[in-house]
Amino acid sequence: MAGRRIGSVTLMLALVLATGGCKKREGPVNEGSAAAPPVDVSADRALARKSWIIDVARDPAPLVALAGSGAGWARLFEGDAAAALSAFESELASAASESPSRVGAARAALELAEAHLALADLVAVATPDYIKVVLGRPDASGMPELTAWTRFVLARHAQVTGADPAEHWKAIEGPVAATAWRQAAIGEGDATVVALLAGRAEGVDAEPPAGGTPAFTRRLKVSALVSAGRAVEARRLLGGLEAQQADVVVGDGERAVALRDPVAALAPARAYAALAAEALRDATGWALLYRARAELLAGRAADASATLEGLLKAPPDRATLAELVLSGSLGVEDLRAEALALRVRVLAESGQVDAARPLLAQIPIGTIGQRVARTWAGTFVGEKADAEAFPDDRGVLTRALGDELAALGQAAKGTADVAALGLVDRYADQVQIRFAEALSRGGNEALGVKMREEAEDKANAFSPSPRNRLPALACAARDNVGLGRPRVALKYLSRLAEKLPDVAGPSDMLRDLLTARAMDQAGSAAAGQ
Repeated sequence: MAGRRIGSVTLMLALVLATGGCKKREGPVNEGSAAAPPVDVSADRALARKSWIIDVARDPAPLVALAGSGAGWARLFEGDAAAALSAFESELASAASESPSRVGAARAALELAEAHLALADLVAVATPDYIKVVLGRPDASGMPELTAWTRFVLARHAQVTGADPAEHWKAIEGPVAATAWRQAAIGEGDATVVALLAGRAEGVDAEPPAGGTPAFTRRLKVSALVSAGRAVEARRLLGGLEAQQADVVVGDGERAVALRDPVAALAPARAYAALAAEALRDATGWALLYRARAELLAGRAADASATLEGLLKAPPDRATLAELVLSGSLGVEDLRAEALALRVRVLAESGQVDAARPLLAQIPIGTIGQRVARTWAGTFVGEKADAEAFPDDRGVLTRALGDELAALGQAAKGTADVAALGLVDRYADQVQIRFAEALSRGGNEALGVKMREEAEDKANAFSPSPRNRLPALACAARDNVGLGRPRVALKYLSRLAEKLPDVAGPSDMLRDLLTARAMDQAGSAAAGQ
């Protein structure tokens, strides 16, 4: 085996990762027809020839060195982002600004941020149906606190979805605990509590009103600490959270109802994103692309915009293996396309749609990956996703890269390792998952879910594995809830629980929805589980 020739680290990685189902998925070659012309992959093959994947196939020594630089990279290859981040953090105190450990730590933290953001999105998507179930209880009309708190949650839901919360705020009145929280949420009362509800730095030391759980206060303070630039403290506070504890609990015993604030649900994502940005605070080169992604997810859109503007003014002509490995980019051309696409998103989400649109024309569209980046970016300015940006048969892409690997011949020392690590499939996964996200954002949710499923490691269906990254699985759960398939979503969440404990809260919401559905359809709560 090639691993024996080049070192025990690569051999270890190959043995670990080969068990993760990294097998090439073959499908029928698209021979072309009047309805489906053959896909031109000449640009993909040209880019592949100078890609990091081909470089590893020619000479795996740099990959061996990267994997051997610390336990973090091995854990990242395994798909265990939390373990990877813990390993990298032990190295950061002595790591230079351009150390691969800093890039690795940022990438691990970003995976956790994106996974937690998907869980927060899931909470938001499920909230309206969940509130209907809560208010449909026979005893709900006799619980004024419950009525008030459901209005609070719906108002906060409106805030995260861009709707007008005014109607819900007006409905909260009288001698109930939610009234004090409502006052703070609309900017009235104690300034520190107002800041806490808004996630601003001034709320770090606030003493919130009665009515919320300790977990609610802690989640709000995590966001405030992130805004204050205290990422390490936010991480520490986050570590003490009881993932399953709701933000508000109304009633006692069997009558107790647990409610989750869709705004507070964003706190873990912001905390992990802030850690990623902190790891790269002095970064240069293409590591700045990861810093910009982290700044955006941490709620610092202006910082992300400035970082991307500087990067795109003088894009580096080279990228390190730490910046490219296991990504959806083959080389610098793809990184530039990704930076432009992210700049479009940042501008659009900051309300500068007119400034964002012209950048779309600068995104190259020669390769499949670049076309996917272009259509993904377009969804942020209101475009529908191009359903033809990614081929119907993903084997068109994997075979294009596979053919270039085969062309290297037996003299290439790392070809077997590229195969054992599933690097081609894992690159294609990232491109296809980006395509799925574009489809879901662009109004084609059903096809988006289908694309996510096709990018999934079938040997570990629904479950974390080297190919099934945490963000992809969490996003699949979110999208299935959006399609009205909570049972499928719960299957993803239940298998994520060991690696991502924060699935506990969203899982409880989905179980309650399934129970209510079963009671309506079959009169038995057990039928819903």
